[in-house]
Parts: sequence; C-alpha cells; structure tokens
Amino acid sequence: MSLEERREDLPVHRLKFLFLFFALLVLILAGKLATVQIVKGAEYRLQSEEKRLRIRPVSAPRGLIFDRHGQQIAANRTGFTISLVDMGSKNFKEVIRRTAEILEQDPDQIMDLVNRQRYRLFESIKLKSDVDLATVSRIEERRSELPGVIVDVEPYRYYPFGALTAPLTGFVGEISLEELGRFPGYKAGEVLGKDGLERAHEELLRGRSGGETVVVDATGRPVEVLGSDEPTPGHNIDLTLDLGLQKVARDALLESMRRVREDPVNPIPEARAGAVVALDPNTGAILALVSEPSYDPNVMISGLTATEWNKLQSDPLKPLLNRALRGEYPPGSTFKMITLLAALEKKVVGFAETLVCTGVYWRIMPKKDWLPEGHGVVDPLKAVQQSCNIAFYEYGYRAGIDALSEMSALFGLGEPTGVRDMGAEKRGTRPSRQWKRNYFTGNPEMQVWYPAETLDAAIGQGFHAYTPLQMAVYTAALANGGIRYRPYLLDRVRTPGGAVVRETKPEVIAEIPVSAKNFEFTRKAMELVTGPGGTAWRAFQDYPVPVAGKTGTAQLSGDKLPHAWFVAFAPAENPRIALAVLVEHGNSGARAAAPVARAILDQFFGFPPPDGGLLASPGTPVEAQESPSEVPEE
Repeated sequence: MSLEERREDLPVHRLKFLFLFFALLVLILAGKLATVQIVKGAEYRLQSEEKRLRIRPVSAPRGLIFDRHGQQIAANRTGFTISLVDMGSKNFKEVIRRTAEILEQDPDQIMDLVNRQRYRLFESIKLKSDVDLATVSRIEERRSELPGVIVDVEPYRYYPFGALTAPLTGFVGEISLEELGRFPGYKAGEVLGKDGLERAHEELLRGRSGGETVVVDATGRPVEVLGSDEPTPGHNIDLTLDLGLQKVARDALLESMRRVREDPVNPIPEARAGAVVALDPNTGAILALVSEPSYDPNVMISGLTATEWNKLQSDPLKPLLNRALRGEYPPGSTFKMITLLAALEKKVVGFAETLVCTGVYWRIMPKKDWLPEGHGVVDPLKAVQQSCNIAFYEYGYRAGIDALSEMSALFGLGEPTGVRDMGAEKRGTRPSRQWKRNYFTGNPEMQVWYPAETLDAAIGQGFHAYTPLQMAVYTAALANGGIRYRPYLLDRVRTPGGAVVRETKPEVIAEIPVSAKNFEFTRKAMELVTGPGGTAWRAFQDYPVPVAGKTGTAQLSGDKLPHAWFVAFAPAENPRIALAVLVEHGNSGARAAAPVARAILDQFFGFPPPDGGLLASPGTPVEAQESPSEVPEE
C-alpha cells in the first residue's frame, strides 16, 4: 500500500479507537450506576433517609398516686427537655462543648453518653431534664451553632404536698450511668423511681414510652411528623393513706418538738427528729406515716448538683432517712407489755399479785426506778399504769430472757414487717442468748448472757432496737387480740382508664398464741395509762373516747438524752386505729410523744383540738400542772 493510501485510511482507525474508548466509558458508568441503584441502592437510600428522618422518643406520663379520699399526692406537669442527635457534622465536638457550657455540664460526660449511644446513632440522647425557660432561650438564640440540639416538651413528676408525703412517695430522678447497666430497657436520661412508692412500684407507674417519626431540618429541628406510636401512661395507684391524718400527724410532731425545744423550764434543744406510724389494727392498712426531718422531693426531679447532694447526705439530721422504716431505736417502757404477757403466760405472775417498789431493785444488783421515791405497793395493773421499772425487773427475772425473746418474736419485733410499698426496711435487734453468741463471735466472754441483761431487756433497754413501724404493728396486734397483719400502703391499682386491676387484701402474718384473758388484762392495764394516775393522763385528761396507751423513755448510752415514745390504740374496747410516736431525744414519752398521739386521735375521731389550738396542753411547763407524785411522768 502506498503512503498516500495509508494516510487516507488513518482517520478510520482513529474513529474506531474513539468509539471503543467511549463505549468502554459508558460501560463503566453504567456499572457504577447499577451498583449505586441496584446493588447498594437500599443502603444509600436508607442513609439518605436517615439524614432527614429521626425517631423521636415520647415519654409516657407516670401513673398518678392518690390518697384514700382521691387527693393526688404524686402528679405530672409539663417541662422542657434538652436532647442531642449526632447530625454527622464535622464540628460535632464543638457543638457538644457549646451545649455543655449552656447546660453547665461536663462535655466529657456528654461525649461518654454519645459513645454509649453509637449503636443507635439516629436516636436522640437526653442531656438535661426540666430546664428553665432562660436556658431554652439561650439554646434557641444560638440555634444555627447547635445542629442536633433539640428542645422537647415532656411530662415531669410533681409532688403537690412536698415534704409532707416524701417519706411515702420517695422521688424519681434521671437514671445514672451506673444504673443503666442494672436496669435493662432503660436509656440515658430516662426517669427511674429512686425511693419509696416510686421505687417499689416502678413497673406499675412507669408506663410505656412511644415515639414519632419526624422530618428534621439541617439543624435537627423537627419540621414534620410522619407517624407516631402513642405512649401509654403508667397505672394509677390508690393508697390507704389518709392525707388529712398525715398532715395533722406531721404538724403535731413538729409542733411538739418545737415546744419541747423552747420549754421555758426544761428546754431540750436536741428534740429535732422523730417518726409517726398509724395503722388500721383490723387490716394492717397504713393510715399515716411521718418521718422528720423530711425533704422536698420536687427538687430531686431536675437533678441536684454534686455539692447540693453531698450537703443533703451529710446533714446530721439525715432528712433522707425514713425513720419509720429504717430508724432503729430501743423501745423503752413501751416494751413492757411484752414482759407482762411473757410472765403471765408462764404463770410466774398473777393478776392480783403485789410487790413493794421502794425505788431500788436489789435482786442480782441494785437498779433504780425512774421515780426515785418508788411507787409503793404495785400490782401488774399499776405497774403498767405508772410504768414501774422495779416491778418489771422482777417480772422479767421470773420469766427469763428466753420467754421475753420468744414473746417479742411472736409480735414481729426484730424482723421485717413485710411491708412491700416503700422499699427496704430494717429488721432491728431482738436480743436473745443465741443473738448474743452470734453477734459477739470471737469474743467468748461477751457471748455469755448475764442475768443483769435480762433486767435491762425487761424494760425495753439493753440490746433492743426496733423501728417505729414494727412498734406500730406490735401495738396493733395488742389492740386486736393477737392478729399480726402485714402492713400495706397500696390499696388498689387502676389502669389510666380507671379499671381496677389489683386490690390488696389484708394478710395475716401470724396469730399470736396468747390466752384471751391475758390479752384482755394487758389492754385493761394500757387503758389505765391514759386515765387518772397514769403516765399519759395529762395528754388525755377527760378524753371522750377511751384510749389504751403506753409511754416510753428509752435511755441511751453516754450523755445523750433519752428517746420519747408513745404507743396507743383507740377506742380501747373496739380499736379502729393503732399508732406509734417517736421523738428522738425527746426525754419524756408523756411530755413529747403522747400529745402528738392526742392530736392524731382528735383528727381521726373528728374532735376539736383542746382550747388554745394544736397541742395546747404541753405549752405549760410540766411542773406547773400537777406534781409528779399525783400524776407520774415517764
């Protein structure tokens, strides 16, 4: 082929080359397109959707809590929540830093929450609950700088009566990082019951959260709701609590402690804490339960700072301690009915048997009575009426520690009452030979039970330590003739629509095998305590309903002032209410505790308070009313 012919054929070769090149390019592009649309189409489409769709959780309102008359003691209100969604922005760490600055939080803790949430990238992370309007305004003003920061409106717990019902309701708070591992199914920022009814009945009250599928803009702000799963509120709870009785019990306790502290003749500045429990003796239903000092559970909802929490925990008066369930105290003379029943059951003491109280007991070792000059000739009725220690030293010595311990056990002292509604309770200490051997393991000398310790045990001193709730259950069993009920606070559980799904029936824990005549005799002795010559006569003088009671002044080691006790039930013949009152370091059960019981019974039976208002009688110094020889006080 000539040179000229080859030159004419060259453009044809070039055209073929270009054609093949473009054909190959089209094939490559088609392959890429197929990969994007067919092979990975679903994945890319999901990623695209996830950049504009969010699943926004919607919290369920907690169930409501009512007293026996339908008054709400735990309700809900609305408030603002700040949450965070990782929008995939390059300056996400800066967003966290700015948000932490506004919320006054640690940015490292927020990042820790984000890292824990990585497997749920497109769900929001709750950073702070119940924020104020000023904080919301600061976030909205910097909206363009805070992509992914969301402001929501949610239901929040509210306690209308604050400290009055805190020992019962407890409180709720955001679940902590430590609790997340112990409560599967909960997410960071969600609310958890921390104490009381809120904790004990968390599953009933919590409800089921819902969610919304929303379209968000570039900053993460919702602009359209595409679908929703409505939340289900928690169940509502009706209690056996009588809110009016609860208020009077607390007011009376606070007022009595104030008057004792400010008494012009014998002030007792240490009287600053106490507890009250009132029960229906025929069912075990809790009518009132007070622990003072208390706290406002509303301040717990949005979370306390570390400084605030440490201050609350380090308060020497321990406002977070539910003294009714977890305070352990020697019962003092309120224990004497146990000693009397043990002696009567063993037939080592007769109904009419007398002894002479000179003020000192000489058997085993000299031990003094609380009344220096003694009580003179004493039978068992007078021994209870005037709380004669000398008589009970003798009754306890005759019965022995084994009988005292066995009788205590029958009444449930030294073991949990079984209440299920307010969290853990203390079991207390019921002394016995075996208890002492176990307690002083490794110290043989201390393991021996000494006869003098039986004398202390007989008057509620020594190693005894019981909760006010245990003392109320014990008193209720005395009132009803020997039936020990499990105390309970939850009466009914209802759905949000009102359907009853559970009711609590009275539960008998034990029937105490004590003869009816011994029970009747002991209750008669307790009725004399509030009559003329009894240690509680001042508080119940001319009371229109017969009241059976017992004062107690529990001695403490060192120079600490005694605790003041009063237990009672009324009416004495057909009891409808039983109660226990404790005033820490109140020094005298008659002076500090019995007037509180009087105010509670006035409210229960609908009687007007004495002239002068609540607790009028203790306002006058004891010495100015009647001489101790005429009306003894313990």
